[in-house]
Amino acid sequence: MKYVLVSVVLFIFSCKSQKQQKQIDKRLTLLVQDGYFPVENPETQVIKDIKSLRAFFSKVNQTRKPGLAVPEVDFNTHSVLVACMGTAKTSAFPVMYLKKESSEEIMVSVQMPDENKAATVQSYPFCVYSLSDEGKKIILKME
Repeated sequence: MKYVLVSVVLFIFSCKSQKQQKQIDKRLTLLVQDGYFPVENPETQVIKDIKSLRAFFSKVNQTRKPGLAVPEVDFNTHSVLVACMGTAKTSAFPVMYLKKESSEEIMVSVQMPDENKAATVQSYPFCVYSLSDEGKKIILKME
């Protein structure tokens, strides 16, 4: 009986911490993550229109059958953030976090998780996020 009670208490506290993490980043939404966008060096970009988003996904889908669908984004209120990590020996995907915000700009951090660093498979991981930007300048910073 004690073990069940301890398990339930631990479960409640672990769920609470996950909810807090989601609330911090609620304006930043993951749209797509995948293991193949063939660039040698890491690069980031902020996309502010549908034409640029379609151009990015046409590069992503050059070697895919079927290709990834272009996500629907309201560019009046949102921007799309892209991080391509270049050549990596990992099965992890990059993750974005809101790092700092002022009245004029939003700083977003791009990080690679430490998990699976010993992977032997070469990949080209990337991620695509949507951010409610409220007309602010967006700065993407690789860490």
